[in-house]
Amino acid sequence: MMDIKKTILTIAVIILFFGLAITSGIGAEPLVVKTKKMTILMHGVTGDDYLVEMEVKEEDLQKINNEYSNFMEVINITRNKNSEQGVEISDNEWNLFKESIDKIIDLIADIVGDDFPIEDTKIFVNSLIERLINPINLFSQPLISVGIGITFIPFYDYETFFGKLIRPVIIQHLFGFSATIKFSPFIVGFPSVRIALHRIRTFFFNGLMINFADMGVNKVLGPQLLLGFGCFTGFA
Repeated sequence: MMDIKKTILTIAVIILFFGLAITSGIGAEPLVVKTKKMTILMHGVTGDDYLVEMEVKEEDLQKINNEYSNFMEVINITRNKNSEQGVEISDNEWNLFKESIDKIIDLIADIVGDDFPIEDTKIFVNSLIERLINPINLFSQPLISVGIGITFIPFYDYETFFGKLIRPVIIQHLFGFSATIKFSPFIVGFPSVRIALHRIRTFFFNGLMINFADMGVNKVLGPQLLLGFGCFTGFA
């Protein structure tokens, strides 16, 4: 009961702080995000690092909100006790996740234009999910994190080291979905999953990052997407 009260209080504080009205269900109406700036950062997805910062039209922002809501609806269905493997995620359900993420990538590519490396990104996502389902080694941990929240990269100044972010990346999801493999030097383990309200962290991140504010420490609550590999990845 205390845990339930603590969760409800945390959500209430976030809503009051950001002045954002949301509905209680994962499959409810799309969230309204007021900011129109989108930042996309990629390391290790293509041959070159990739950075885009651009203004997003209101109608495009609404489409992004809709795709994120659709993704969370898929999560809600597949995590249901009456789904294919109950609360466990089956291979078929991982494919559903991939299809939903591909739709988000398709939409981002439409907004950005021909400059966006859509095929390379989809190949990267496919390899990421394969590593989540069949981990080969766990020094570099695969990570999928999609939801509505805030991204923190302390002291971020676009500093890179061999194509990887030196700074830690921390995402606080108001509600969302994250999956990773717990750190271990051995070839063992299954995806560790969190949904709804949670926090995920990673270091030396290599992959695709999308948010709707300047990179670094920001207070903009909006769609967040982190797809890639990191070290010391886990839930805080």
